[in-house]
Amino acid sequence: MTGPLYHLDPRSPTCEPTITNAWEVVERGRATVKATFSDRSETNLLFVYDTDELSFTMAELIGLTAAEARTLRHKRDVAYLRS
Repeated sequence: MTGPLYHLDPRSPTCEPTITNAWEVVERGRATVKATFSDRSETNLLFVYDTDELSFTMAELIGLTAAEARTLRHKRDVAYLRS
């Protein structure tokens, strides 16, 4: 199941493109997550994480906006640091 093409941000009257494809490049225990969006734009860097501390499946990022994906990363980081 794929997410919506656009996500309405309640703080803004405009639509935010959502992630349609995400992939990671892992080098020396650090993953760089990149994505393509519903408006066909692409980012070279969505976020970075240490693979020995956090984990993500790329499928869980599909349908999120860039801001929502970064918020998810932040929440996981905080949970890891509190554990």
